[in-house]
Amino acid sequence: MVTPNLIQPVTIEIRKKSQTTTVYRRQRNLSGSARAGGGVREPVRRVALQTAVSIKGQYRYLKYEEMMLTTSGDKEKTDGYIILRETDLETKSLVLEKGDMITKIGKREVQLMILHGQPTAPYADRGGSTLLKYYFKDKNV
Repeated sequence: MVTPNLIQPVTIEIRKKSQTTTVYRRQRNLSGSARAGGGVREPVRRVALQTAVSIKGQYRYLKYEEMMLTTSGDKEKTDGYIILRETDLETKSLVLEKGDMITKIGKREVQLMILHGQPTAPYADRGGSTLLKYYFKDKNV
């Protein structure tokens, strides 16, 4: 099985958001009244994070100043992306999703929130993609 090489890989620390320890407001529906289910919940102060997991990856900082339009609507502006190997993610049992935080790239401390991911680099013998590209936004800006 082919495993792609990363170009100039660095250690990236990622902290997943913790659904169980984050304190949420009471659940409300969109009209604002309290409701038993199906409404909107948001964190009271900050989203609690799990312990950091280190993984090798490559990164690129970039800035999209123009709106990114897709057939499903506008995409959020991004400040860059990281590329991770699917095999490394599987080894660490790591599934990234919107809201997870990148806290360190190499030796630099950062506060980058993952916005979305997309598969890339398909290989026929692997049955699909071998790399995942995750776009991020700087929380300090």
